Parts: sequence; structure tokens; C-alpha cells
Amino acid sequence: RIEAATGWNAIHLFRRHKTVLESLSNALKIQPDRLVDRVEELQDQLKRAVKDKEELQKSRVFSNTRSLLDQAETIAGVDIVTSRLDLPVGAGMKELRSMMDDLRSQMQNGIIFLAAENEGKVMLLLFVSPDLHERFTAPELIKEVAAEVGGSGGGRPDLAQAGGSRPEGVDQALKKIKELIASKV
Repeated sequence: RIEAATGWNAIHLFRRHKTVLESLSNALKIQPDRLVDRVEELQDQLKRAVKDKEELQKSRVFSNTRSLLDQAETIAGVDIVTSRLDLPVGAGMKELRSMMDDLRSQMQNGIIFLAAENEGKVMLLLFVSPDLHERFTAPELIKEVAAEVGGSGGGRPDLAQAGGSRPEGVDQALKKIKELIASKV
């Protein structure tokens, strides 16, 4: 779409654009002909800062992976890791899944159940190793556990996720998963 201005309208438009350019030049302390380069530099800096922030969050989340595995319990012959995580502000299911992947790579057999809260919402992630699928599947367990936080969920036999709106039910959900495993001896 092409727009044109003629006469006095063209002069007013030119003056407005010149004012905007001068304001930007002053704000960025640079000559108007270098504005495009400076904006590109700032965009690159912002991208790097966002990436650095994500890496920092990821490292904070993963720093307690080893301690979680050290806290593994055995219930009815099944190794289980359960944890209520305090995720950094802005972290979500993506970070929770990354942590689960890290835990799964270190714990081949058993069940891992992670619960986290973010801005009043609950996120649950459950892994059941394939050797246990005759007794449990992740979707079957997550549906019962998610009810404790006012939510529901589903997934594959080895990995399921759920969400909920009642953070006050997380402790009960952690207790419930252990009860479910103990009841299916």
C-alpha cells in the first residue's frame, strides 16, 4: 500500500519525521545516519541478554538435580523421586521438562514426579519407566494426582503432564502419588 502527501501535508509529515529522528538520535546519543546500525546493535544485545537469562535460570533449576536423586525412596519395590520445585520467576513447563529430561537420563528405572507453582498455577510432570508399565502408566497416575490440585492431565505411557489451579493441593498430590504406588504392589 502506497500513501502520499503533497503540499503543506508533506511539509508537516517531513517535520514530524525529522523531530522523531532527532529525538531518537538524542536518546541514543548518535548521529541520525547511524540510527539503524545502533538499533541493530541494541537488538543483538537484547537477544544475548535474554539468552543469558534463560541459561542462568536453567542452571539454577538443574543445580538441585543431583540432590533430588539422592532423596529417592523405594516404595513397593519402585524407586521414586518426588519434589516440589521452586522455579525462578518466569520459568515454566519448558524448564520443568528440561529438568525431567536430565533426571530421566540419570535414573533409568522408576518414577519421577515433579510439581511446581508459577503465578498461582500448578504444573505437574510425571515419568514412569517402561519396565513399570504393566503396573502403572503416567497418564493413569497423573489423572488421579492432578485432581488434588484442581486439574487434569494426560500424556504417553512414560511421560504425562498436568496443570491445576489450586497450589495449596501440591503437598497432597506429592503424598497421593506415593499412596498410589504403594497400593499397587
